[in-house]
Amino acid sequence: RAKTERQPICTAFRTKNRMQTQTCRVGRQLRPLFCCTCVPGLLPRLLQLVLIIGHTVAGWPAASLSVPHIPAWGLALFSLGFAWLALWRTRLRLAGVAVMAAGLLSPAVTTPPDMLVSSEARLIAIRSDGFYVQSRSGASRFVLDAWQRYLAAGLPLPLRANGVGIPCDADVCRIQAAGQLALLLRRDVSLEGCGDAVLLVSADPARDVCRTSIPFVDRFSVWRDGAHAIWLTPSGPVILSDRANRGTRPWVPPPPTPRRVVPNLPAAQVDALPAELDQ
Repeated sequence: RAKTERQPICTAFRTKNRMQTQTCRVGRQLRPLFCCTCVPGLLPRLLQLVLIIGHTVAGWPAASLSVPHIPAWGLALFSLGFAWLALWRTRLRLAGVAVMAAGLLSPAVTTPPDMLVSSEARLIAIRSDGFYVQSRSGASRFVLDAWQRYLAAGLPLPLRANGVGIPCDADVCRIQAAGQLALLLRRDVSLEGCGDAVLLVSADPARDVCRTSIPFVDRFSVWRDGAHAIWLTPSGPVILSDRANRGTRPWVPPPPTPRRVVPNLPAAQVDALPAELDQ
């Protein structure tokens, strides 16, 4: 029987590239430095060093920058430019760089919503000179963080009566944008009139709040159609619900219907009328 000797890994695989052979030899020589049995406690120390570097860099000023949300068509444009740059070999491939730049600049030509209403109406955000939020008990922190990343906004500011920013009182806040007025109810109240408002937003049912017929988004609106995004334009408010955005598809659940509970009570007995009334 021929004796089989254990050959070095570089010789066993017979690497034809000289650069690969040299790399393999260098790695074989440095292998004892990363061996936990040869240097006890080295690997945990290296992992701890990686964590220290990560925490230190994350604490630097401007370690992470907030950028506006790229729309779907901008992402598709960037992907097309990247594929063009990767597939072509001639100088025509440089045209993909321009297409990628156009996709990255797409947030500059899109207008983010002026108001956002969560699916339970416990969070209502307003994009004005700051990022104002009306929050109720049980509001989702995850949704608030997602809104901050989507709008590239700073820290959320509370809505306060007689405070700076959006004019508010104890009952209602008045949002002005694009020459339009929208009302945000801060509690379940009834108003005598909505004046020149073109939109009413409330976390409570608001069907009969305004005597005039204006669009509104209230608790029942988000119950039926999910979260809402609102744009205030010179021609009026533009309201986009989650259901309208997803469309009518097999995987989209149907709109909920109110449950009518039929009382399980025995039928009432028929009382006979007096003779003078039974005519």
